[in-house]
Amino acid sequence: MEASLDPQQFPQGSVGVLPFQVAAADPALASLGHGLAALLMTDLARSGQLRVVDRLRIDALLREQALARSGVVDPSTGPRAGRILGARHLVLGSLGVDASQAVRVDARLARTEAATLQPIVSGTTALDDILDAEKALAFEVFDAIGITLTPAERAAVEQRPTRNLGALLAFSRGAQAEAELRFLDARREFREAIRLDPAFEPARERVRSIDAYVPDPLGIALVSIDAINRPNHQSISDVADPAFEQRQSAVLVLPIIIR
Repeated sequence: MEASLDPQQFPQGSVGVLPFQVAAADPALASLGHGLAALLMTDLARSGQLRVVDRLRIDALLREQALARSGVVDPSTGPRAGRILGARHLVLGSLGVDASQAVRVDARLARTEAATLQPIVSGTTALDDILDAEKALAFEVFDAIGITLTPAERAAVEQRPTRNLGALLAFSRGAQAEAELRFLDARREFREAIRLDPAFEPARERVRSIDAYVPDPLGIALVSIDAINRPNHQSISDVADPAFEQRQSAVLVLPIIIR
């Protein structure tokens, strides 16, 4: 059906954001591209003049193309990906992190109708300032699409969701896990982000979203079971029945959801 899609019929101001490709020696940073893309989508949605492609649709495209883990889309095929997603614009980015934790950020805007790529950001920042770079990228995307923000919209975009790098990385791991349909892993990572920064609202929104379609009937029991089975754990004080560890060597939880 792809040949029948007419980009001229796509909604004006429609835009999608794919996970950023990440090249980093530290494997702990591998998921960062998913987290930054998720936060960029949130910032672009601050403008009522843009229609941001739903992340579930983007995740489905990445899974269909076997790209959920890497998030890598060849920039030359960016306009085609935008066409499949029904978006007039698509943001494609890459991150390179060196040993000194300096981050190289490159981003391009694919225009679906014209089948062109426009460089919009290319620069280097410190890892601790990566969210400042994300904000700068958001404003560059608005300018490239021709969106003029209201003062209230600009102020909303400028707000940093967290200043805790650990919380950002946990959020990023959660975003990648959710794209791969690993919902329990995703919920655990988002809760870890909240633990590290209780004010991290995007992480709370993701937990609420997962809870809406993957109920957690065991509540804290899932966390307790994970603690029991975690290798080399030192304490099980958060487990309701400490003797449970001696009675069970492993626990398999099979949530059954009936719709």
